[in-house]
Amino acid sequence: MKRRAFFLVISSVWLLTSCASHPFANFEGETLIQPLPLPEQDWQLFQREIDEPNMIETRWTQDATQDITQTFVMPQAGGKKADVMQSKNNDDHLGKASCNVSFTSKVLSDENENGYRQLTWQSECEMQAGLYIKTLHKSIVGNESMYLFKRIFRTVPEPKQWQQWVDYANSIHVCDTRLSASPCPEDLPIGK
Repeated sequence: MKRRAFFLVISSVWLLTSCASHPFANFEGETLIQPLPLPEQDWQLFQREIDEPNMIETRWTQDATQDITQTFVMPQAGGKKADVMQSKNNDDHLGKASCNVSFTSKVLSDENENGYRQLTWQSECEMQAGLYIKTLHKSIVGNESMYLFKRIFRTVPEPKQWQQWVDYANSIHVCDTRLSASPCPEDLPIGK
């Protein structure tokens, strides 16, 4: 069984994730590239490995707003590839069941990025008692793992703030040091 490794480099500008057994200094393989620090300020970091369904979650929270940013890495089992549209459909199903006033979901982009299938979408949820949630989602299917990013707003974001996070989500991608069709950035702080 492969030993999963998860690299979080706060002092750098990248979040690196992998499901490889290689040490950081000699890392080769597929990885999620997520620029750090996150937009805005005052994020508190929490990370955990979840045995079922075998995933790693990195969560950032803000005390003042109770907003959440999450990144999930889910290894693909048995050679079966995940489906980005299924990820959206699952989330939409949960949203429709929970949001008893209204729920909407809209695809923002579905072009392949760096050789990988991705889907970026937004959802909005209103519940009784005036509860509102707007979420920016990005799902990427790699060859070894599925990667999911979420930015959850507890209030309606200002247009400039929303665009900042859409731009941020667009900067998240997957690369593989072994594949010329999915190159990693040259300044990636691995193997140095």
